[in-house]
Amino acid sequence: MAGEKAGKPRFGAKSEFVRSLDRALSAAEVIALAEKRGLRLTPAFVYNIRSAQAARAVPSRPAKNGQSLRASPEAQLRAAIAQIGLARARQILDEVERTFAGG
Repeated sequence: MAGEKAGKPRFGAKSEFVRSLDRALSAAEVIALAEKRGLRLTPAFVYNIRSAQAARAVPSRPAKNGQSLRASPEAQLRAAIAQIGLARARQILDEVERTFAGG
């Protein structure tokens, strides 16, 4: 296009690039890959794009079990207990209690 600076990425190219990569990659790895493509990124940019993507990924509709996905922590705990069973939940809670007690 006329008037476009040579070598300047199109609008949104950096964000698309970050979103296209696996979230398991560290910000430093993302930056290194971007540099190979001629894109200059900062760690803050990578974190901002990823956090915005994660915020949009949480659906606001109810889950299949009828619980809201943005339910209170207590409601989430109850749903988790219902899913894994009471006996296993007690084992996990005992482990957590021992961890907090320092044992």
